[in-house]
This record gives sequence, C-alpha cells and structure tokens, in this order.
Amino acid sequence: TCHYDGAPHYRVDIRAPDYSLAESSWEAAKKVATEKINSVEGSISIERL
Repeated sequence: TCHYDGAPHYRVDIRAPDYSLAESSWEAAKKVATEKINSVEGSISIERL
C-alpha cells in the first residue's frame, strides 16, 4: 500500500506471506520508483524502516 504523507514524503507498506516474497516486492518497488523519478530528472531517497 502506498501512502501520501505530505509533499514530498510517501510511504509504502508491504505485507506478504513470507520474508522472501516481501523482500522481492520491496526490491521491485524500489526499482520502479527509482526509474520513474530518474526519467523525469527528479531525485529520490529510499529508506527502509
């Protein structure tokens, strides 16, 4: 689930039946977000909590 926490902050919650599935989902989300932001010459910082 993606949450808007107020510009420019967003939060992604990932729930999965096991760790490896959650981890692969996290890696895919990071890749897509980074590619999208870079395509419009933006900047992105990703933090895992």
